[in-house]
Amino acid sequence: MTPKQKNLLVLSVVLSIVIWGFFYGFIAGTAFTLSLLFHEYGHYYWMGREGIKNKTMMMIPPFGAIAIPKEPWSSLGAEARIALAGPGFGLVSAVALLLTGVVFGSYKIKITTFTVCLVNLFNFWAPIAILDGGRVIKPLLLSLNTKLGIGFYYFSFVASFLLVWNFMSLFTLIIWFLIIQILESDLYATRCLIANNKIVRMSGREAASSILLFLAISAGLYAIVIVNGVSYGDFMEFMTDK
Repeated sequence: MTPKQKNLLVLSVVLSIVIWGFFYGFIAGTAFTLSLLFHEYGHYYWMGREGIKNKTMMMIPPFGAIAIPKEPWSSLGAEARIALAGPGFGLVSAVALLLTGVVFGSYKIKITTFTVCLVNLFNFWAPIAILDGGRVIKPLLLSLNTKLGIGFYYFSFVASFLLVWNFMSLFTLIIWFLIIQILESDLYATRCLIANNKIVRMSGREAASSILLFLAISAGLYAIVIVNGVSYGDFMEFMTDK
């Protein structure tokens, strides 16, 4: 990253800590912010492993964080591996938070642990092509048939609208607007790759390992939710009390 990008990252982290600190308290808010950042660093780190050198990352208070490649994936397999790296790192941060909550007996840390798992699981299981799970499903479909991959984009438009409709708020509307913009841009880029015959499909081994990692990470996050002992009702009660 350039010095300007690093300064922007630091500023965005500080703003995120301030915002989330308001909801969770300074320590838990900092832990949540760093967990989101660590998740995104997983994507950023694995981009480098896949040969992407021109990249950056930043927080987007209060929506989360984003890692941005400024050059295309080398293959559909690379896209899937980069997508899996974020929740994989997220699982590591969730384990660290779980142990911290057990050692110190902090209810706020337990709530934070639940929130981190919830964010990672939603990002993984929401059927939207530009979220982490979608970036695993989409390469699989494109590798089978490009029409299936393109169809998944249109399915994502509908799914994102239904999610916003069911959880209507100004916050979700803003997120939906951002998702739609990125979906349109990503769809255009994919169509260009297909038109220019530059789609590098996943091998059977890549597809199988991606599916297994997807299931393993999901199971790990869900197991932490169970061990942590905080339910969605507890989470909503905590947030309402704030």
